Order: sequence, then C-alpha cells, then structure tokens
Amino acid sequence: MMRRCSSPLALILAVLLLLPGLSAGPGIRAQDAPGAQQTGENGSDENGRDENGNGDDETQVPLPYEREEFPEWAWDVRRGEIIAFGAFPLAMIISGIGLQLGRFTAASVREGGFSQENAPFFLSTRTGPRYDENERIGLLISAGVISVGVALVDYFLGRREQRNR
Repeated sequence: MMRRCSSPLALILAVLLLLPGLSAGPGIRAQDAPGAQQTGENGSDENGRDENGNGDDETQVPLPYEREEFPEWAWDVRRGEIIAFGAFPLAMIISGIGLQLGRFTAASVREGGFSQENAPFFLSTRTGPRYDENERIGLLISAGVISVGVALVDYFLGRREQRNR
C-alpha cells in the first residue's frame, strides 16, 4: 500500500528535482560552440593553446553563449521559467492574504459582525486558524497560477515591445 505524501510542498520539490531543466543536461563545450576561438595553422589558438586546451596559460575562460546558439523559443521559455519561479514566493504571500481575507469576510457575514476567530494576522493579535490540507493545496495552486500568469504577461508585453520596434 502506497503512503500518501503529507506535504504538498515536498511533492512539488521532488517533482522539480526530478525533472531536468533547460539549463541542465548536456551542454556545449566552449571550444565546440559556434563562434568559438579558431585554431591557427600550427593547431594552437590565439592564446597558444592546442586543441586539448593545453598551452601557455593555465587558466582557461570559456566563451559566453551567443544569442544565436539557441532558438528564440528556448530563450523565451528560460526567461518565463526564471520569472515564474521568482514570482512564486510573492504569489504565495498574496494567495495567503487573499485566503485569510476571504475566510474572515465569509465568517463575519455569517456571524453578522467582526469574527475575531477568523481575523487575518494584520487585524488580530493572534495568528488566526491554521490552514487545512485542502487550503494548503489551494494556496499552492493559486500561487502557481499567479506566478505563471506573471510570466505570461511578461512574455506578451515583450512580444508587443518587439513588434513596436
């Protein structure tokens, strides 16, 4: 019998660690990259290194990636990934505040006045009720939707800016 994961966060982290990212995986060595330093007639480059990287200078500096090395969609996906993961913590905070305000408003309307037990952290001296498992899952999903939405908005604004140039 399979045991259920007790924390949605642990499940998400496990999935993220197991999925290969765009930045991971087989890379291009600097000398194999398009636009890499070419070797001279005697098999050495401009720094005196041979094809194996041996040469006069002990420190080797790889060439940075060029824009043409990857298709445009890969750059867009990478930018979206960075923005979505960067926006996730803020989206999580916004989702938590939204859930607390919604819970407080619903309880106050139901009771016909200020509901002290369900007051959010900034309206009460207590921290308020804890989230149950369904609320935690809802928080993670809503934070994910918000962060992906921020990345999509960035993508479409960037496309509009490119069209206007």
